[in-house]
Amino acid sequence: MGSICSNQSESSQQLPPPDLAELLQQTEKAGLPSPWLNEFQHSCTNLDHRTGVKWRTTLLEFILEARSIFRLNNEGKLEKEETLRELILQIEERYFQDGEEVALADAGLRERLMDGLHEYRGRVMGAQGTRNALKGRTMSTTAIVSLLQEAYLDPNVWDKMDKLYAKFIQQRPRLPTLAVLLSIL
Repeated sequence: MGSICSNQSESSQQLPPPDLAELLQQTEKAGLPSPWLNEFQHSCTNLDHRTGVKWRTTLLEFILEARSIFRLNNEGKLEKEETLRELILQIEERYFQDGEEVALADAGLRERLMDGLHEYRGRVMGAQGTRNALKGRTMSTTAIVSLLQEAYLDPNVWDKMDKLYAKFIQQRPRLPTLAVLLSIL
């Protein structure tokens, strides 16, 4: 009986989560990148390399970083405020500078987000922050997180990545044997 139960749990470990939301939730619960997230990232990297256009990996990284920001913001702990600020500034640098790192379907949202991130950087960084405050132009962390949530749910972000994960699942991927053994331990 014990071997039947262990065989069933081993086989369920070898099947990927049914959708992107479940994959991300499992990863967050574990606190570490899951073997399936690693496999999906590897698949995205391979597709980017094969096509010569690096958008899949970038988009997945944005989703993961945005979820970290949402989680920290929801915790609302003062000791994590600095980490939250740093992650928001990092998102601006990596995905929302003048280049099109993360393309949004809603151009107005992209512009509001880029302006808000620029204003936020000014609010939290040195003399520019003081000038913005004096002019009455301040962007709160809550407002930025709200804009990031809109961007996260944008069809060119969530829907695109969810469809990409669905295609990944249709290929019936399998974990490498080492990953299976490590996930059991």
